[in-house]
Amino acid sequence: MRNGQGSMTDEEILSLFAARSERAVSETEKKYGRYLFSIANNILADEEDSRECVNDALLAVWKSAPEDTPRSLCAYAGRIVRNIAINRRAAQSSEKRAGAEHAASLDELARIIENPSDVEDEYENSRLRDSINRFAKNLGERRRYIFVCRYWCGDSVADIASSLGVSRRLVFRELEKIRKDLKDQLVREGFEL
Repeated sequence: MRNGQGSMTDEEILSLFAARSERAVSETEKKYGRYLFSIANNILADEEDSRECVNDALLAVWKSAPEDTPRSLCAYAGRIVRNIAINRRAAQSSEKRAGAEHAASLDELARIIENPSDVEDEYENSRLRDSINRFAKNLGERRRYIFVCRYWCGDSVADIASSLGVSRRLVFRELEKIRKDLKDQLVREGFEL
């Protein structure tokens, strides 16, 4: 069965992965390729590297999807491409090639969570991830959209404002409120910030 846009449903694509059909990769790229590219390109700011990250992510999905059936193919592939792009960016020697918007969004969160990469205890890392996930789930629809676009996809404030049809100033204010509310929640839950 096809959805209204002519692409396969996630369930159909996951069935292809389970059957080890190579068509699963091409259907995933057809359905989510632009989305995956935008995540990678927001981090890397380099089209060639971003295309390579998408290809690497599709290969990773191919290798892992049958054993680790995701609830959301879009989120699963998005997480993989994001991690690949972040790792690639970290490995690059030239800061000129790094994505300024994604770095800026990470800097904004770093003001709340000072050294997330220094957290060595897996339990604390898991606790922090769970707290942030709960926080995001409890946001209203627009605030969650802004949060995910900025801190997951690394979208610019201008792009978020444009997609919502609001001013950049409004998005900046929402992001400030979101960061303050996240910090308040983390403090309530016993995180030392």
